[in-house]
Amino acid sequence: MTGKQWMLLALALAGAGAGAATLRLEGIQANSGTVEQPVLYGPDALKVNALGVAFDPESGILYERAGSGVLNAYRLDGRLVATYQLPTQTDHLDRMVRCGDYLVLLLRGQLHRLKVGAPDKTVAEKIPGVTGEFSVLSGSARGGKLAVLGKDRQLWLLDPASGKTELFGKTDNPRISGMDWGPDGKFYLVDGKTASRLENGKELRNDEWPKTFIGRREAGVNRAQALGKYWFGSAGHGTIKRFDADFEPAPGVVQGGASGHFIGYVPCNYEIESGRGMAEIRPGLYAISGLRGVIQLAEWRPELKQLKLVRRIGGLPTPGTLAVDSKGRIFAERNIWNWEDEALAPAWLSLVWNAPTPVSAAYVDPDTVVMLATRHGQNFLVTGKLAEQELYANGFREMKLPREVVGVAAYRQNNRNVLLTLGSDGQALLHEVAPTDRRNNWRKNLGEIQLQTSRPVKTYTSCAMLDPETLVAAADGQVIFFGRDGQNWKESARWSDSFGPELKLAASNGRLLVSDRENNRVAVYDGKSKSKLAEAGVNQPGHAAFNGPFVVVYEIPAQRLLKLKLED
Repeated sequence: MTGKQWMLLALALAGAGAGAATLRLEGIQANSGTVEQPVLYGPDALKVNALGVAFDPESGILYERAGSGVLNAYRLDGRLVATYQLPTQTDHLDRMVRCGDYLVLLLRGQLHRLKVGAPDKTVAEKIPGVTGEFSVLSGSARGGKLAVLGKDRQLWLLDPASGKTELFGKTDNPRISGMDWGPDGKFYLVDGKTASRLENGKELRNDEWPKTFIGRREAGVNRAQALGKYWFGSAGHGTIKRFDADFEPAPGVVQGGASGHFIGYVPCNYEIESGRGMAEIRPGLYAISGLRGVIQLAEWRPELKQLKLVRRIGGLPTPGTLAVDSKGRIFAERNIWNWEDEALAPAWLSLVWNAPTPVSAAYVDPDTVVMLATRHGQNFLVTGKLAEQELYANGFREMKLPREVVGVAAYRQNNRNVLLTLGSDGQALLHEVAPTDRRNNWRKNLGEIQLQTSRPVKTYTSCAMLDPETLVAAADGQVIFFGRDGQNWKESARWSDSFGPELKLAASNGRLLVSDRENNRVAVYDGKSKSKLAEAGVNQPGHAAFNGPFVVVYEIPAQRLLKLKLED
């Protein structure tokens, strides 16, 4: 980011001291674009699968889908250079491969094309003259053509410039997920754990082929493709595997670690979970595309025999659960970054749970968080510290949550840790939790409790613990203060500083942070006197996290995190 860009951002966002403190901008996280042009994703970004990164070496441009109907083009430094329009119909087999001057896109069984380097906002077109339905594209092209596999199991060579096809072969295997020309120039088809070689249009059947190249207990690979001298394929848990030209492990897992075939802890990055494809930038440097379209650049480290993620290209279409600890470590959308990390930094630590609603975390103490998550339709409780092997997630089918959770708060009651989960309609369900128990951090449902208000509330939008005896909730554009009333909470005060209706709250050390979307500001107040201590202008702020001097705010239209420092 240039000095001019930082200056523009500072002028736009740095808050002058409103009282005894100031909020100073310290940087951007989780968006590789510029200040003026952040990376943006289209609708349903968390539901639409990516296509697999494509790279044009002449222009140095990377391409990848970013939500429904959107294809983004990036420079290697992460800047967004163009956005193209795609059909909104998608499925899990969608794929993209560069072939000569074209990007060939398999979109819900149909073949489309887009000229490499096309002007911004160009619309991808169906390849004229091509009929039928297709399920797999080859990982690369040869001589201006690439291989396509029809849903009838016929293999064709396609020239995207002319739309001409010629029969190439046939396979009887309905499970093919990847195919490519290998380092030896022969054509191979891979179904996850087995590779077959094509000779004269038919799969070889002899003592060597088909070849099973992954152990029985190991996870197979998806979208196998040849890059340079090696075969690569992806699997769950952010796994990338590498094999030599004969499909022998070289050395096997080179990033992440698929469950079922390793002993001990292996770090991973969920943003390359079930990777959609790779591209070789130059020998030893690769672009890896994850399930949702974030691209990671990875260097081959021969001394470690691993890929090392070195750059994150993309934005943050939703913050997921947001937290910051007393050291400034940031948790957002299952990633953990250090406070000092640059905007292009890959996550320092990454998890694989999905957050159902982007609600801020609750805190047992400044370094122990309590968060909700879901995976495979099951509710999870995530607790612990924002550090390696110190954040625990366990699924509990018995855990009951409000229909639309908007906030959580943790506090002590009857000598036990409890978690309050608040719904937008005011339903408050209480849970007994054990934040440091690795195996059983959720104990039981404690039932519904009442938030007793002096007058009716229409919609709650957030909640937090101001201090051990004070719960605060945002509702109808106001902040409501509650004191304990047995097991329940009773309104003690109601206050507004000309707030809009979409408020998100966070609290730390008796201070209250209010993220006021309608008024484009975040402000810190003294929790007792309600006096404003500091304020900063932010364009449509969303969820926020607050811990000591560290403030993290999600800027909704720019799809990025802003790091602000509260200075007395």
